Amino acid sequence: MVHNLTIDTQKTKFTRIITKNEEQFMAYINVKLQENVTNSGCNSYCTTVVTNNYSASDMDNYIGVVSEEPVIIILPPSPDGKPYTVKNEWGEKSGKITVTGSEGELIDRAEIYELTSPFESATFVSRGGNWYII
Repeated sequence: MVHNLTIDTQKTKFTRIITKNEEQFMAYINVKLQENVTNSGCNSYCTTVVTNNYSASDMDNYIGVVSEEPVIIILPPSPDGKPYTVKNEWGEKSGKITVTGSEGELIDRAEIYELTSPFESATFVSRGGNWYII
């Protein structure tokens, strides 16, 4: 089963390719309109591709970043034990990717974590109100 959601940069329209009832799909993924987001839907692992700053949702598992510009990814308030993977998918010409927790949450006792290498990724898991890199 495939679900695709594409949202344009002006937030004035979006296109959905849905293989089951649209109302059930929208309720299932609880989509928030954000700039430049493509969500592949979820069977057992939710993937999202972004080109600009992005606030991760409870539905995300994997966030791929495709941008030559710097991008900030904000992890949601820590849901204990849930992993989030952030990956630089752009490669050699990509901008720096900065990952931060929300509401003052730290990542391995630091305010931010930066992905600076082509195709680099990091997985973050929350516990006790903070994030840890695994």
